[in-house]
Amino acid sequence: MPAKGTVAVFAAGASLLVLGLHWMTGGPSSSRDDGAFASDLETEIEFVIPKGATPREVVDTLTARGLVGWRWGFRALARLRGDDLNMKYGRYSVEKGASWGAILDRITRGAVVTVAVTVHEGATLEEMAGALSAVTPEDSAQVARVLTDSSLAVSLGSPVPSLEGYLFPDTYRFASGTRIERVISELWKRQNRVWDDSVRAVRLDSLEMSKHEVLTLASIVQAEAARTEEMPRIASVYRNRLEQDWPLEADPTVLYALGGWRPRLLYAAMDSVAGHPYNTYTRSGLPPGPIGAPGEYAIDAVLWPADESFMFFVAGRNGYHEFSRTLAEHNRAIARIRNTEREK
Repeated sequence: MPAKGTVAVFAAGASLLVLGLHWMTGGPSSSRDDGAFASDLETEIEFVIPKGATPREVVDTLTARGLVGWRWGFRALARLRGDDLNMKYGRYSVEKGASWGAILDRITRGAVVTVAVTVHEGATLEEMAGALSAVTPEDSAQVARVLTDSSLAVSLGSPVPSLEGYLFPDTYRFASGTRIERVISELWKRQNRVWDDSVRAVRLDSLEMSKHEVLTLASIVQAEAARTEEMPRIASVYRNRLEQDWPLEADPTVLYALGGWRPRLLYAAMDSVAGHPYNTYTRSGLPPGPIGAPGEYAIDAVLWPADESFMFFVAGRNGYHEFSRTLAEHNRAIARIRNTEREK
């Protein structure tokens, strides 16, 4: 009759062998049905690990979601791998029937469920607030307050006490509940990566413009252009005007001064902000800063504008513009476009 110690060692060895095979073969996560299982229609099962949860509480959660059937076995595997004290909190999603190893890999890497957030090109800080609040615990009003906090802009390294134009428009992914400061930091870093490009950095050094001035003009080009292929030409018009000390006369800057887009920009509205620093009809040169978040096309259009002598442009059909060198040509283009619209 074998000794009790021998039996115990044999049993422990057998258990570890079973666990090892389960781990290496990536077998199904549940070995028996003893949890409150998810619907059979689900292919991905979500679960939440609260901050500060113990290994036992994590296993209880996984069992309740039908991902683990043998509590002791899963805990033993986690301990064997050294993962029992390395489980990160957050919301997760795994395939139904995922192996124990796959589950442990995910929760120890912190591969939480993320939410896609898109910041559109040309978006102002106020317009960003609604989109970014979808992933933060703060509401859009709180997000807007943080976005416009001058001290945050300065702490990030902005040359002016504002983040307008300095948060790059793109699609990002964040874990739900991410603090707004972390979100803003990622958008700021993305903007810096655009300027880390050696070609852009060299080009900026060769221009008689600062990065802030390029972003400011690029934000106007972004607002004016409906077609990316026209951006270098629009940028050249504004560069030509700046070089000849003409007012930019850019409608988007006046709309920014008025507080946002409106279907028609009337003279009365323009007169109401005649003294505003963003009114480029009454003030020459660039406005104090960007009026939105320019994308890469708009930035590159300002860095490499078309080599043309156009001084005017007017919106035509299908988002395209007509460009003119003289005021007389410009007025004829306006009349032609208006006549076409009346005929319609």
